[in-house]
This record gives sequence, structure tokens and C-alpha cells, in this order.
Amino acid sequence: SSGEMLDLDVESTASVQELHRAAQAMHGRGPHLKLVFCGQVLSPTSTLAESGVEAGALITLVAIPQPLYVLTASDDRTAKLWNIKNGTCIQTLQEAGQCRSAAFSGDGTSVLTASRCAAKLWSIENGLCIQTFAGQ
Repeated sequence: SSGEMLDLDVESTASVQELHRAAQAMHGRGPHLKLVFCGQVLSPTSTLAESGVEAGALITLVAIPQPLYVLTASDDRTAKLWNIKNGTCIQTLQEAGQCRSAAFSGDGTSVLTASRCAAKLWSIENGLCIQTFAGQ
């Protein structure tokens, strides 16, 4: 997939929040943008200079897709997908054994869960198991 580059000319005395607003205006996204420099998310309360950003530095703009979800794994043999905005459970994914871990896919369309017996790939859209990976 191709990335998108935004070229913004700002002073080092500008706040990270000002840069964030400018990036939002150019990118056309909601508030779920993060500015990253040298592997660290920039604090909106700092200036660019305070964050160590020098003239001509490359700052990465990370657009977090909507809606925002949290994924939990539990001893009750489930993984649950939660909506961050309202705290509701969107999907409950039933494992055969204790759900030891769960992770989102890179594209955010599926979830991988792991129990002692198997790993399963689930669709976020409908909560159905797409594939089971079993064996030692």
C-alpha cells in the first residue's frame, strides 16, 4: 500500500498541537491522528523544539482507523472486542480452551486468538472463525 506524504512548513516554536491541527486540516481525518518522531508519540503540550524536532525533520503522521476497538483475552475461554467510545462489547469470540492471547491483524479486519490447543483467525465484521491453526 502506498503512503501519503504531507508537507507542512512550521516553526520549531510551534506546538505539537498546532502541527496536529494543520495535519488534520490537510489530511481530512478526525481526531485520531498521532504525530511520531524518532519512535515516540509527540506530546500535544510540547513545542516541536522541546520534542527535539529540528528544521527539516521527518515527522510520521499515523492515522488510526475508525472505529476504535480494544481486544481482550480471558480465562473464561473468550476474547472480546470492545468499542472504545461507548464501552460496549461488539463481539465475543469463543475459544476451545483458555484464551491466552489475542491480537489484531495489520489491516484491522481480523483478530488472531491463541489457546493451548490452537490459534484461530476471526472476522471482526461478523465474529466468525475464518481459519483454525491446530497442532504442535
